[in-house]
Amino acid sequence: MPPRNPGDIFVERLNELLRGREARTISERTGISETTISRWRNRRAPANPSLDTLVRLARALGVPLVYLISDGVYEPAYDAAAVERLMRATEELLRAATVARHAVTDAMKKP
Repeated sequence: MPPRNPGDIFVERLNELLRGREARTISERTGISETTISRWRNRRAPANPSLDTLVRLARALGVPLVYLISDGVYEPAYDAAAVERLMRATEELLRAATVARHAVTDAMKKP
């Protein structure tokens, strides 16, 4: 069987995790508009969020990032503190990559 599309998995996971939750609450916690969340859930927009968006969603929904895009089985008996450390490290890496990208862009502009 061919691998499943991560976008399809993402929509399934999002619908599963948001069942019984207010989209407004997740929107407030992530900064992602309710409209965007609704479009993803109803497949009215491409389900290809950025890594930063996936990180924010995973944190707000209390699941490991990989759960949102993979077929793996979710076992809620994970170490929440370890997940939080991993999420912080991921955010730090994203910030560092952004700073580095800007530095390279600025350096390329100089004669």
